Amino acid sequence: MKWHASRLVVMSFVLLGLGSPDAYARATRIDANLTWASSAEAPRIPEEVENLIDFSDPGLDENLIWLLRSNRVEIDSDTVVTTSQHIIKYFSSEGLGILGEFPVLYDAGTDHVTVQQALVIDSLGVVHLVDPTTVQVIPHGSDQVFSDTTYAVIPFKGLNVGSVVVVRYTTTTKRDKLHVPWFLQFEEQSHFSQRKLEFEISWSSADLKPAWSSEYEGTVCRQPDDLSLICSATDLPKLPADPDVNYPDLIPHFTVAENLSWAEVSRYTSDLIASAYSGHPGIAATARRLTDGLETDLEKLEALHRFVVKEIRYLGLAHGRSAYFPHSTDATLSHRYGDCKDKTVLLIEMLDAIGIESHPVLVATDHRDPDKLEVPSGGYFDHLIACGDSRDGQQFCVDTTDPYTGVASLNPWLQGRVALPLSGDSGPVQLPVEDYSWSIQEVLKRRLEPDGSVSEQSEVAYGGGLGTSIRSLLTGLGEDDRITWAMDAYHNPISPNTDPEFSFSGIESINDDLVVSWTATQLNVTDPSACNLYAFEPAWLNQVLPNIVSSNQHHGYEFQGFRYSGRAILTVADIWEIQGTGPRIEFESDYGTMRRQYETRGNRVVVRTEVELPRAFVPLDELEKFNRFLEILATQNRLSLRAHFKR
Repeated sequence: MKWHASRLVVMSFVLLGLGSPDAYARATRIDANLTWASSAEAPRIPEEVENLIDFSDPGLDENLIWLLRSNRVEIDSDTVVTTSQHIIKYFSSEGLGILGEFPVLYDAGTDHVTVQQALVIDSLGVVHLVDPTTVQVIPHGSDQVFSDTTYAVIPFKGLNVGSVVVVRYTTTTKRDKLHVPWFLQFEEQSHFSQRKLEFEISWSSADLKPAWSSEYEGTVCRQPDDLSLICSATDLPKLPADPDVNYPDLIPHFTVAENLSWAEVSRYTSDLIASAYSGHPGIAATARRLTDGLETDLEKLEALHRFVVKEIRYLGLAHGRSAYFPHSTDATLSHRYGDCKDKTVLLIEMLDAIGIESHPVLVATDHRDPDKLEVPSGGYFDHLIACGDSRDGQQFCVDTTDPYTGVASLNPWLQGRVALPLSGDSGPVQLPVEDYSWSIQEVLKRRLEPDGSVSEQSEVAYGGGLGTSIRSLLTGLGEDDRITWAMDAYHNPISPNTDPEFSFSGIESINDDLVVSWTATQLNVTDPSACNLYAFEPAWLNQVLPNIVSSNQHHGYEFQGFRYSGRAILTVADIWEIQGTGPRIEFESDYGTMRRQYETRGNRVVVRTEVELPRAFVPLDELEKFNRFLEILATQNRLSLRAHFKR
């Protein structure tokens, strides 16, 4: 994660155990944050779960099911203690592959995990215990991200089809080590069925009463007294999987967190960020140098944004305090690296130095629906961007970690995501969206030569998310590999026997479209002495249309929008006379339009094609109709002209 406004604790499926009877004699410490508790000297089926386990249960058409998921959260002034219990039964080898070993996720700076019980009961009723020496502790991170988040990967012993896993563990979070208010979130529903789900929340005094919410309509809650809450649900069905779904918005969650308002969340986050503004004179001097001679605010914004995304490399050092507090802007400028927090506050201070107002905005990259953030907390948010207003009245939002998208629009990955502006007391909002996240402009110039060959001089410009995606791909390739990529893109749909000469523009200039241009000659296309029909399909439109068809079977489709503008200039040599062209098209539907017109000028035909498919949510019961519309567009995407040989 690039930004942690609060500690998001994901209560994973933590399945732990012990190895041999001797291991039960004393607690076993895996690392400073992970301990196996002492327990009985011999493995046994816990009495409290025997009644829940039915080895004859057929499981219907399931790979595995949760017989029980329970979570108890105890809150006092010093700690937040979460005790989780899982009882899982496996019905197939696929289920064993899905949950055959598990990551225990914890924060090494704030948490301690103690495993009270973990065992596998195989299909014959034999109890197997995990050998703690087989546990692998892996610091979470990559080449660019270093954090306190740690995984303990636990392999399970004796697991077979028909097995039952019993797990009970406690995570103790020390509040004095937290840099931000605490926040816990649990999935209520998932891709697996659940027989029983339980939550018990207790707090030691009235002033520690948390905020909480449950999104699953079948969860029933009651407060037996002023210091506790009990919630439960039974027979929770699994959520079916689809490829084109934003599951964090679809999956219902049980959330419990420190009791705050959105205004308080905004203020404490603003205070965290404010500590990073250094006021160092070198920052203002750099901003003025980079914008010297530029006239408009847009030009100045482009220059400073380009500097931060290109010259300040992305590197996350999210240990302890740095997971939440940005480094000082002068340090980021001097070191020439930083994460999203560091890079964003540097850009904001540089913009301020030249008179352009901007402010930080938290982004929950998993969410598009603000209503899903029912409990005010910074724990939902994992990214930071800058938004503002230029002096000519134009609004902007820019991502300082995206070196492939300019300032004109956000990467489609962020468009419509839930955000929390830190410039006021408002609650979550949606970031702006564009009607067309993908766009293509194609210009084809083809000439039918006297020998029956076709000479071509053409280009295609990729905009929006498509331009960002292709720019990110080509940036990492050398010139030869870029040519190979373009050649493959040409060979597959157009002509496998022709090798064009390619050129590229807009790879480094992120505020422009990415353009691929080429020249080519296709031999033996037609017989020059015959009356011919010359026809072809604009390949780049045909490449995109199949990629926006949705194969969802259970959920509606959030279509991001696509626009195509094509101009084909078809010229025939003087040995032919143009006799006719393809048909004019005026095609409209609930999902968009396709328009095509031909204009003949002597020995030249100009064909203009416009396809506009704006952003839309397509309900499941309309998805077949939507996909059929895209198929019709593909069948109509054929340009043609008839030419007669002059004798």
